[in-house]
Amino acid sequence: MKVALIFPTWTDTYGGYAIFARKAAGWPPLHLCIVAALAEKEGHEVLLIDAEARRLSVEQTIEELREYQPDFIGFTANTPFYHVAADWGEKIKAAFPDIISAIGGQHITVLREEAMLPGFDVGFIGEAEDAFPAFLRGLEKDKDISTWAGKINGLIYRQKDGTLTNTGQANPAYVVDEMPVPARHLLDNSLYTLGTEQRGVRRMTSIQTVRGCPFKCTFCSTKVFGKNFRRRSPHLVIEEIIECAKEHGSEHFMFLDDTLTMHKKHIIDICNEIISAKNDGRLPRDTSFEGSTRANVVDEDVVKSLAEAGFVRLSFGLESVDSTVRKLMRKQVKIPTYVAAYELTNKHGIETVTSTMIGQPGDTHESIKKTLSFLRWAKLIKRANMSIAVPYPGTEMYEWAAQGKYGLELVEPDFKKWRRYNVATMKVGDLTPEELVEYQNDAYASIYMAPWRWKALLKKDGWSGVWLTFKRLLRAIKKGRFEMLFVSPNYWKSELDRDPEEVKQELMRWRSMSAVTIDIEPKKSLFNIISSSKVEKKWDIKVVEPKKIGSGTMFTSGEKDIDDSVLTAEKSPHKVNVKENDIVRNFITVLGKTVLESNDDNSSMLVSGGSSRAASDLPYSCRMGGCGECRVKLVSGKVLLAAPHCLDKGELADGIILTCRCVAQSDLEIEIREGI
Repeated sequence: MKVALIFPTWTDTYGGYAIFARKAAGWPPLHLCIVAALAEKEGHEVLLIDAEARRLSVEQTIEELREYQPDFIGFTANTPFYHVAADWGEKIKAAFPDIISAIGGQHITVLREEAMLPGFDVGFIGEAEDAFPAFLRGLEKDKDISTWAGKINGLIYRQKDGTLTNTGQANPAYVVDEMPVPARHLLDNSLYTLGTEQRGVRRMTSIQTVRGCPFKCTFCSTKVFGKNFRRRSPHLVIEEIIECAKEHGSEHFMFLDDTLTMHKKHIIDICNEIISAKNDGRLPRDTSFEGSTRANVVDEDVVKSLAEAGFVRLSFGLESVDSTVRKLMRKQVKIPTYVAAYELTNKHGIETVTSTMIGQPGDTHESIKKTLSFLRWAKLIKRANMSIAVPYPGTEMYEWAAQGKYGLELVEPDFKKWRRYNVATMKVGDLTPEELVEYQNDAYASIYMAPWRWKALLKKDGWSGVWLTFKRLLRAIKKGRFEMLFVSPNYWKSELDRDPEEVKQELMRWRSMSAVTIDIEPKKSLFNIISSSKVEKKWDIKVVEPKKIGSGTMFTSGEKDIDDSVLTAEKSPHKVNVKENDIVRNFITVLGKTVLESNDDNSSMLVSGGSSRAASDLPYSCRMGGCGECRVKLVSGKVLLAAPHCLDKGELADGIILTCRCVAQSDLEIEIREGI
């Protein structure tokens, strides 16, 4: 059977910013390459058209399809260009009315039936490793999908009468080592290049070593790959890298892992494989790499390994300097931790990139000014980005915008205009969309006025990037935006000793805000925001009249934090009683550790860094798979809860609350006692 897979031309929708969109995101469509590999593994012939890279129109694509004569046509698209895929889908369906066409990706996974527009017969929900091969096997036997598609999880498909059938979420690809190597041989790999400060413009490709992300940032969605963290074996990763270098001439690799260094042993093992391959000649020594991570999951060992392996660029998601904004978005790593991470990357010669985002709940003129002050004068940061927050479907921010929470008011419901640059979709508190666009322009003009960033700008974006920066500077000067252009280098430092009580009061103020609630009745048009169903709470976790509540590390599940009830990070430990099925198990907190008291002999066992004996198991499973690198101990295949491994010692002392990787497997009743 002949399968055609299409990645549509989408950057043209960015108008004058199209050239920069192509430079920033002109990577091979990796997930479409994986789908192509799945089809080839089943014995099908595949045509993969990356229309974006080849600059093809839909008419030119149709001509290629006429010559190929496919039996199945598939697309992939995310929210910012879903309307492009929908338009292409309708036109291609009109040209090939009898051929089954399908769509996959984040947008259809989140909005499901609402996103099933006329150009598509089938939508793939979530990961397609099981559903896609099964669908092709069924289609090869019977073109009438209504007779058999209902047996496959992860599909939305049209019946003969036009009604839609949803078979639910796909079966996740838990064993990621069994995934095929992406079919990059179907692409013209010479079309994919990326500029680097150290190595210039290089032929590049993208690669993924993990799936899933356990964090709960309000602006990000994990609907496709979920929260379960699944790792590929390092020896398979290096085999793929070597193949790309030899067969496709790839010189630079973009790691698409959400948090590259989250699992310390995993990333160090990959680095060691790369170093070994370079030493024995299997991989060219000048092969380079880059990726993104969090500042609190890097240390000297990790950064040194990255540098020795050839990583030349590492990106960090700072998002904002303001404490209120960071707490509302649940990204609460301390600013000094970022500075320490930047010092490490600079020490080892890795270009440091930092991303920020304005227009988040809690943002004000002052908070944006603080963030810009930090970015403008941080010499350790070679490149910095400031986007405008967009409430993409599947994110918590999407729900907030639909409900008018936290001072958010959606003013642009048309998905076609949901871009992060030069366009704002929401009013945030007193900040209008027009003001947010001007702040973004001010930021880029100010940040790249710094001479120490000129080389990185030129190497990455070329002279077109220099010209755009100059235009932004002229625009800011013309409008008299000198306050932001010449912001003080010390302006942000007030956040370092900000009164926690002030932050608490500010959080309460924003949480009490309510903008105009959006009419969220389903529309016929895709391009109106709709409400997704409320997430059903999995765990019923409650705190029973704690005698003392302070601020600090706390018991948490991966799905729902215990609101407003935390343990104090003082020298005095606290006692925690966990009741499950009428059985009470006792914990004593220790700074950075947890102690389990045996119910049998009243002896205690230090879960982290102590004895390995345990009297009983706790109902927790670890999303990280029990890596051994964190403060969690596996006992009989389950996990005894300790402090989240994403906290460093300094943050534990500060009592910062972050999501733990451990998830309750049953309803628990938790009682926090005062210091003992």
